[in-house]
Amino acid sequence: MPRLRHDGLVGEVQPIHCSKRTDLLTPRFGDPPVVSRDAGLSRGGIRFHPAMIFGTRCPARRGALNGNPPGPHAHPGTIGDLIASRPFPAGVFSGWTCGLVASLFLIACGGGSSDAPAPESPYEDRSGWPVREQRDEPFDVLHYRVALDLDETTKSMDGQVQIELQAEEDISEVALDAETYEVRGVRAGGAELDFTHADGTLTVALAEPLAEGETLVLEIDYGGSGIDVDATQYGMPASYDLGLDFKDETDANPQLINTLSFPEGARHWYPSVDHPADRASFELLATVREDWKVLSNGRLLGISEGARPGTRTHHWKLDEPHPTYLSVLVAGPYEVIEDFHGDIPVNYWVYPKDVEDAHRS
Repeated sequence: MPRLRHDGLVGEVQPIHCSKRTDLLTPRFGDPPVVSRDAGLSRGGIRFHPAMIFGTRCPARRGALNGNPPGPHAHPGTIGDLIASRPFPAGVFSGWTCGLVASLFLIACGGGSSDAPAPESPYEDRSGWPVREQRDEPFDVLHYRVALDLDETTKSMDGQVQIELQAEEDISEVALDAETYEVRGVRAGGAELDFTHADGTLTVALAEPLAEGETLVLEIDYGGSGIDVDATQYGMPASYDLGLDFKDETDANPQLINTLSFPEGARHWYPSVDHPADRASFELLATVREDWKVLSNGRLLGISEGARPGTRTHHWKLDEPHPTYLSVLVAGPYEVIEDFHGDIPVNYWVYPKDVEDAHRS
């Protein structure tokens, strides 16, 4: 078989058989391209391997390319007849073979084939998908201050939320999402306001129109007993703890109170603009039995005696504006294990029965 010069190397041009082991496929830049009949993709009776572009550490190939006899696994083939029937100058050889190999590689990978194109993704055409429109409220909520007195024995809550808002246009009423509880009264600046509460919407009539750019603080009293949100009415499975949930004691957990505000569950425990696009800072004052702890968003500002005997009020606050679906309340007989990650304090809240296991985890 003719011996050709290529970039200073002299060798025989012939197809090589190389092992399919991936640890032998280390690229060697500077080697001429090689075609293998036995590894890689195939089309038209010829199989192609990435080695045809970058080379491999295959002993058979390296011997043939450096003027030595081919290795024991080398064998001739028709590709040698195609490109070795006559000597070529090194530059012509390099350009011609690289072009040929590139073309063969494209064919092997499907380029230029007559195969039918892959079916289009079902997600390309979304014209039939349901569309959820952005809510365009005429006001912007700046801050929620939620105060809740929770009684686990009656599964009840008495609450008040103060909502600071700013008008984005002249408005005479404010509409909020509110479900599961009874709204008992609404005030602004100490004056009682008229309101309606139906079909999950609380509509408050302002005593005077609020001009664009002006701010207002609404105070809303609400509450209820026997709180139990039926998640199936809102497209969730029955096991989904939507809104505020009073959990009974089981073998797995003690008696607990917790919230689940995602995706639109905040409305079940405080009146709000309960939409993922609306962001506001959040503050929680939760009153629970004195032997319980409360976890919420932001920082714990303090714990004080509650208005009811045997209770304490836990005050949490997050100044960073965030969607209502991120607001959270968790209360129960937790044990808190304090730890650090470098200089960052890290606390673990665990059930009393799990303290020993938590220290080992």
